[in-house]
Amino acid sequence: MRTRTFRLTIYLRCSGCNIVADDELKMALSKPMLLLSPMFVYMGMEMTFWMNVYGTALGYTLRFGTERERLVGLNGMVVGAGQIAGGFIYGLSANWFRKRGRDLGTLIALLLHFAAFYLAFVTLPDTASLEETDKRSYFAIDSSLAMICSFLLGFGDAGWNNPLFSLLDTLHPHNPVAAFAVFQGYQAIGNLISFAYSTCLTLPYQLAILVVAGVAGQFGFCIVEWKAVSDEVKAHMSKCASVASQLSEGTVATSVCDLDLTETKV
Repeated sequence: MRTRTFRLTIYLRCSGCNIVADDELKMALSKPMLLLSPMFVYMGMEMTFWMNVYGTALGYTLRFGTERERLVGLNGMVVGAGQIAGGFIYGLSANWFRKRGRDLGTLIALLLHFAAFYLAFVTLPDTASLEETDKRSYFAIDSSLAMICSFLLGFGDAGWNNPLFSLLDTLHPHNPVAAFAVFQGYQAIGNLISFAYSTCLTLPYQLAILVVAGVAGQFGFCIVEWKAVSDEVKAHMSKCASVASQLSEGTVATSVCDLDLTETKV
């Protein structure tokens, strides 16, 4: 009896896992998630860059002298400080970005990343991500610029996360855990791709790939964001029309609708 109960429990659990896996697979292949996938992949590639490539490049740049080992550790701390600052500022500005469009928040984050990529390009030697080198860079080696780049990478990373998680919650309010799991799956693909090419491509080529991926991610995010806002407006107008049909005075329903539409981006 116990054996049968145990087998039945395992079967039910496995069946539940299969159902969850099927739902997540369908969600991952849905149109909104496919449009957001370039952004997910870019975030994984960018994470690999600041966690692995950029710190390695700092340590391999011999012109930093005795500071280069210290800069490798400081890079992680400064990136973390940038993420904390970005999360704090974006958290306080969440309602402001929601009214004016979450795509504005990701655009600002993308521009901050581009600024960081430019600083990395002009301050570090081309081959610094692959081997120790004492080659000259376009600008004089400056540890302060290197740390500014680290801070921008962390701040921009938070700028991508906050609007994205807000959008995922809007798209899948009843199953945000599955949506986040899909995001992590695509992000892991970006990690894998970035780790693969980071062992053979010099720094300028890696930065160029990140720029292209970032633009593609922003483009896909904008399409999904605009569609989500449009659906919210349509749903609200439909609700207002339903209320108006049930009320004897249409002015009351109109005032209720106008109250909410002032906080909705058209």
